[in-house]
Amino acid sequence: MIKIKSIVIIGLLLGIAGLSFFMASKGERLLCARVIMGTVNDSVTGNIKVLAEQTFQLKSHAQGIVTFVAIKPLSKAIPVIKGQVIVQLDISDLNRSLKKALMEKSHCEQRIDEGSIFANTLEIEKEELNATTALFNAEKITLAELKRKKNIVTRITIEVEQEKISNSKELTNHLIIIEDLKAQIKKMTIRSPIDGQLINSNVSGGELISFGYNLGTIISNERLIEASLDEEDFVGIKEGLDAAVSLFSSGNQIIEAKVSRLSPTVNSSTGRRLLYLESLQSTQMIQPGMSGRVEIIKSKKEDRLLLPTKSLIGNSVFVVERGKASIRPVKIGARNLRSIEVLEGLKVDDIVVYETPHILTDGQKIRPILTNHIH
Repeated sequence: MIKIKSIVIIGLLLGIAGLSFFMASKGERLLCARVIMGTVNDSVTGNIKVLAEQTFQLKSHAQGIVTFVAIKPLSKAIPVIKGQVIVQLDISDLNRSLKKALMEKSHCEQRIDEGSIFANTLEIEKEELNATTALFNAEKITLAELKRKKNIVTRITIEVEQEKISNSKELTNHLIIIEDLKAQIKKMTIRSPIDGQLINSNVSGGELISFGYNLGTIISNERLIEASLDEEDFVGIKEGLDAAVSLFSSGNQIIEAKVSRLSPTVNSSTGRRLLYLESLQSTQMIQPGMSGRVEIIKSKKEDRLLLPTKSLIGNSVFVVERGKASIRPVKIGARNLRSIEVLEGLKVDDIVVYETPHILTDGQKIRPILTNHIH
């Protein structure tokens, strides 16, 4: 019985070994694709990150005690509209001072409206001067008496003008004090400069804050996509080019965009240059800080020989010939993430290996599994 089991096991092992040898003699099964004629996008790729189009760090413009804040520290973000109160500082003292200043201004205006004592005296003295002049003309008084009356009228006239100046100065001072108090009160109310989101707060109610304190951050609803490319990839890049953005957090979803502007400088330490993209779709679900990849299409070329990008090893590919992988040099043109334009070295319907071609050796036997990878 034991001999029979041993014979069966030995037979199975020999069968497996024979099958393995047979499979090895036929070659490894690898994914391959035919070289076809088609349209290729000449594009470049780079890293992207999402930014808010506008970011405001809210600062206090005065010292005071917080009486209201839209959200507490560590709370979730909330939508805000332009002009909405975000932080309110205590203005009770300023309101009392403003009330007092308005009352003093009102009293000043009332006093001015009541009229001037000097102005009334001047009118009387002018009438007396006219009478004195008539007496002098009738030679009933001396010239000295007439001059004395004229001097009195002149002095009172100056006093009336000085009183007008003094009243104007006092009223102006009241107005300045009132405007200054209103400006101080306005500084105690911190409002949102834009429609957007209040994403964080650094203050709580009852807290005493100083001038210039960072109260929180507001970002706009609009998003800006910043792309980083190698300097040499900027050849042919210009504003208005189409782009396809994919975010790591959004799976296979593609966001259509256009190049809106280019950075004028290159980072000397990394050799990379920035450009900015404008999304052609809604950006409500795109949050600042997200990252991903972008493909910028520089041009489209039609009726070109195409092969999968993954099949390229340096400037060569493995072509399937009579069940073997033969390395062949090629000259390439436009390229993108999926396909490459072949200028020389291949023809239509040649079969190339695109599954792990880097581990193959020239002349190695393979069993091609044809797919339409390029499409």
